[in-house]
Amino acid sequence: MIVRQHPRFHASFSGTLIHRRERHAISKSHDLSRRGCRVKSTCPAYTGMKVDLLLMLPNNKIPIVIQGAVVRWSGAEGIGIEFPS
Repeated sequence: MIVRQHPRFHASFSGTLIHRRERHAISKSHDLSRRGCRVKSTCPAYTGMKVDLLLMLPNNKIPIVIQGAVVRWSGAEGIGIEFPS
């Protein structure tokens, strides 16, 4: 059993994942926590990869910008991204 430091919440948002100035659409969001999220994207992600995120939450016109996030895992279940502290 995995014990998480922060609870996960189902979240529905769109956005953009940016790596080396290339933008990749976030096609689906799965969950969100205080320290990270799990998304689906066309980005060929790998563990340790640094990314910036532009997250568009429902009813918000301005995206939430997260710089310096790190891909912790990627696979068939999506991309697990940890936010910087």
